[in-house]
Amino acid sequence: MEGNEIILHAGLASLDGQQIIRRKESGARENAEKIGKRAGEYILKNGGREMLAEIRRQQKD
Repeated sequence: MEGNEIILHAGLASLDGQQIIRRKESGARENAEKIGKRAGEYILKNGGREMLAEIRRQQKD
């Protein structure tokens, strides 16, 4: 938090650490939910969905 602004640093890494997707979003404090949603959507659209699927497969083994 910086004043009325929230800054979110989000990320997801593959299990082997070879791939990392990072996203920084910021905005007004009252828009915290939207900021988090934007970061999550970006990560999912840029390879995160596949990474999460692989993590789930590995957990089942």
